[in-house]
Amino acid sequence: MAKLVLKIVVALAVLIVGYNYFWGNAEGKENSRRIVAQVAELGKSVVDLLKSETEQFDKGKYDQALDKLKSALNIEKERATELGEAGHGCLEKCRHLEEAEHELEEKLKLVDSDDGQSTSDREAAIHAIRDQILKLTGETENLAREIDG
Repeated sequence: MAKLVLKIVVALAVLIVGYNYFWGNAEGKENSRRIVAQVAELGKSVVDLLKSETEQFDKGKYDQALDKLKSALNIEKERATELGEAGHGCLEKCRHLEEAEHELEEKLKLVDSDDGQSTSDREAAIHAIRDQILKLTGETENLAREIDG
């Protein structure tokens, strides 16, 4: 229902701006031109952001982030092992996080090696990898807090 309302509101806004752009009074035309220019500028900014993110991916930004995550997981695994029986639950969480990190590493290799992907597919995959790295980092931080007790 909310999607339908949002679509209707957006369509009405586009229609009003379009009408004013071509047939409105002087003030309406000026406002519409300003809105169209701002939307065009926003589109260019989004494209620049996506290009920047892709360049950072190509430079190995996510490889480095994944290496840091792997290092943090190893440290927390050692700390959980030192707790003995009390750290059993934490060790299980470490194993789960390591599996997720390994899957993420495989996805990263696929995106890095597959040149047949369209630009939008590659950018979507990069965005998903970034989100997963952030999620795993948060889960690793939570694990560290749990081990600290």
